[in-house]
Amino acid sequence: QKYPSKSVIVIPNGVEADDYLPVKKQAPRPNVYYFGAVNSLDLVEDILRATPAIAKAVPDVRVTIVGGGTALGDAKQLAAKLGIEKSVEFTGWVDMLQAQRYTQFADVAVCYQPDTPTVRAASNMKVFQYMAMSSSVVVSNVGDLHTYVKDGHAGVIVEPGHVELLANAIVELLKDDTKRTAFAKAGYKLAQTEYSWNARAAKVTHFLQTHVLPKKERI
Repeated sequence: QKYPSKSVIVIPNGVEADDYLPVKKQAPRPNVYYFGAVNSLDLVEDILRATPAIAKAVPDVRVTIVGGGTALGDAKQLAAKLGIEKSVEFTGWVDMLQAQRYTQFADVAVCYQPDTPTVRAASNMKVFQYMAMSSSVVVSNVGDLHTYVKDGHAGVIVEPGHVELLANAIVELLKDDTKRTAFAKAGYKLAQTEYSWNARAAKVTHFLQTHVLPKKERI
């Protein structure tokens, strides 16, 4: 907007989908998870605060926080305070390529980030990783997260800072196998195509050849 005469390309993060094991379609289970460094409690606080309501509606739900960090102790203390220890597992640090031991087709994967300048400016890689593992994704409406789930066609969008709305969205997904399956398939297809690093690289190459390189240098 500031430089309307300049050619600009925006390239979000992506995923090397082939790094992940192929995922078999199977009956969805009541599992929810979050991947990432827990260096600030607010990254997982809303998920934890939503868990009592989720567990009340879906008693056998399992919420897994995959990752470690400086705020992991605070997160565990909050889980104890909320009385949700039986519903929540904290794995600590896990190699991302080994993370699939915690996942299954159409599990609900959460990237519910707070509305901060850092999150607004970021391109959150975990969404693409979730999709490569055939998860059903829930994101907060912050920054460009909504575009990753195609404005609701490949995942659920929830306004940030509303624990009740987050809980309701997750419960709705857990109780709707058809929707979960559709989101899992849509996300997996995006990870294999548009969101792959090969596709990202091809887009940059096309941009450079079309808008940057002199005509005589174009391939």
